[in-house]
Amino acid sequence: MLTSVDNEKYLGVTVSSDMSWSTHVNPICTKANQKLSFIKRNLKGTPGELKRLAYITLVRSSMEYACTVLDPSLSKDSESLERIQRRAVRWITMKFDHTSSVSVLLHQLHLEPLEERRRISRITFQTPVQSPS
Repeated sequence: MLTSVDNEKYLGVTVSSDMSWSTHVNPICTKANQKLSFIKRNLKGTPGELKRLAYITLVRSSMEYACTVLDPSLSKDSESLERIQRRAVRWITMKFDHTSSVSVLLHQLHLEPLEERRRISRITFQTPVQSPS
């Protein structure tokens, strides 16, 4: 006999019965914030390039896992992910004042907004590969 569940984790992705990604995004954001706090504590005084590399490797990679499947449809979910990246960018550049533009800082660090990276990933994944003739 099959039982009905509200959500189930499969291959690291939490799928909910209402097909909302909030049940997946919320724990991802929690873990990403914990990882960011960890690297902030342990990489004090290190060069910005090392901080950038640590962020990309440890934090952003976990936020982008299975992003071709899940693209948060709710703006609050997408904003939660972007907020973590904005915090990381301010920490990497050490520019915490509200007069500095995060968009400019992202550009300086050669980082794209996560929403844009998900869009490119979806397009790349859906594009059929043609075999050479």
